Amino acid sequence: MNKKGSVYLTLIIIALVIGAYFIVNMSKDMDLEQEQRAQIETGMSYEDLLGLYSIDSGVYSSLFSTFDSADSCLGWGESPNNCYWISYGIPNAPDLETVKDSLEEPAKQYINQFLTNLMGSQYGNIEYIELPQIEEIEILVDEDKLGQGEYDQGFDIYAKPSGTAKINYLNPESGESQEINVEQLEEFTATVTDWRFFYMYRKIKAWVDQQDLSQKTCNEMPAVQVTGSGPGCNAPFLNEDEILSKVEESVLELETSLNMKYEGEDFECDFELPCKYVNLDLDMERIDCTGTKECDDGTESAQECRYGRCTYVNFKADACTSGDCEDEYCPRGSGFQGGDQLPVPPCKSGSLDFNGVPIQQSSDAGGSQIGDGPDSCFGVGTQEDVSYIAEITCKDNKYEHMRPGYDEKQNLEMTFSTHVYLGANAEKPPVTCKAPGCTGGSSNDGEGPPSGSGGEFG
Repeated sequence: MNKKGSVYLTLIIIALVIGAYFIVNMSKDMDLEQEQRAQIETGMSYEDLLGLYSIDSGVYSSLFSTFDSADSCLGWGESPNNCYWISYGIPNAPDLETVKDSLEEPAKQYINQFLTNLMGSQYGNIEYIELPQIEEIEILVDEDKLGQGEYDQGFDIYAKPSGTAKINYLNPESGESQEINVEQLEEFTATVTDWRFFYMYRKIKAWVDQQDLSQKTCNEMPAVQVTGSGPGCNAPFLNEDEILSKVEESVLELETSLNMKYEGEDFECDFELPCKYVNLDLDMERIDCTGTKECDDGTESAQECRYGRCTYVNFKADACTSGDCEDEYCPRGSGFQGGDQLPVPPCKSGSLDFNGVPIQQSSDAGGSQIGDGPDSCFGVGTQEDVSYIAEITCKDNKYEHMRPGYDEKQNLEMTFSTHVYLGANAEKPPVTCKAPGCTGGSSNDGEGPPSGSGGEFG
């Protein structure tokens, strides 16, 4: 079957049941013999035919609209959101009303397309001259029941027709035709089953709102002051390879969450990282602690750096904060990996508490080496900025349906973008020398090292 074949088949099915429905409405204008003949030709009761019409028109249009909605990031595809469900590290998923809006208009267009394509067509002894249109489609999904999982396997729609139909009935015995006005179609509801559109939306939005991806990133961004003497200290920071591992870990948790209810592996999630960047700025002060210092009692003492070789102090009472808009690294700055141009995420702001492990007593902490000589005495403040975009796709491998424009049945896929841009800052500590040979309280000059978690080692 070619790409249009499935659409035409669907149109024929719906055309037949619509035609049967019109036969029901025409019965008062036809004699009993004609009515019986129409019923025999269809092979079904009028009640069953009316039910089929409701199911076929409502269900097919609703299923088609879920594919369209998924293509538009569930209504979030246009500016300013541009498919970003996380922006600047802050949740930005579409709300339920936005998702329903993204379904209702396409569903209405599909039903009306079916009706329009019938006009001028002839099925048996019925020719459709004029047909009504569907003026309203409503997705019957409630916020509270959504959270309770009531729509995890499907959902209902409501349809309201407008206008009347006009048909031409050809009498097979006499060969005469009769133009008949059909009463307005009644409003109806239909149920979509075995389709986990709202389940996927519910679980993905919950993952977004928990800020798991941003939190895992923040936990690897300890804002650290460094004080020390001599060479060999490092200012630690999250590197780009660690970004990849954090995203992998978080997306795997999303996939596990989707599969948890159904105790299987129906769902799979994958991602791409088209942009990532880590920037570390060091605010450093160095002083020379060589030579001697005159003590208060007139004696002299040799000077030395107040600090040992390396002392790290974790300053995470200040949370990771969203970077300034616009992000200078992603999507269009120095972190862009090339390829198609990425859209700009909407500006958001917020903060996250650091829940990671503080920097321990280790000179091999990674990052930029500071301290370039044995006589160097220094204090360093750090400003780390982490920016990346992850495009995530989750797929339901169990259920599939025909879709316009495709030869084969399709699984439901939801693709959305996440943008994380966080900064962690620790101000530069004061730097002083000490004169251990001085007595009377003058052996230490200036302030001591800053307080906090961390340790001196060397």
